[in-house]
Amino acid sequence: MIDSASLYFRVRALKIDVYDDFDLEWDKEIIYSGRSLEHFAGEPIAMTTMWRVDIIDLARDEVVIELSSIDSRDEAEGLLGGVRTDLESLSRLEFISKYFSED
Repeated sequence: MIDSASLYFRVRALKIDVYDDFDLEWDKEIIYSGRSLEHFAGEPIAMTTMWRVDIIDLARDEVVIELSSIDSRDEAEGLLGGVRTDLESLSRLEFISKYFSED
């Protein structure tokens, strides 16, 4: 396909760890100390893991568009696989219409 979406876009999944109710002031000694966050908080830190699936638009200087934020790794991998399939099978215009249409 001459105008394949894969020539214009990439997709990625990012794992994001979110620490609940913990505010760390940025300090050179803390960042490079190698100690755990629990050391500074004095107690275990609650953490939530989420997955973000992004589309990278190569035609616009690698602009990153967040497609979805998902709590489940399996769901994120499923979405990632579906978008990769579409990148290979759809034209650029079909891909734009599917993922960037204004609802």
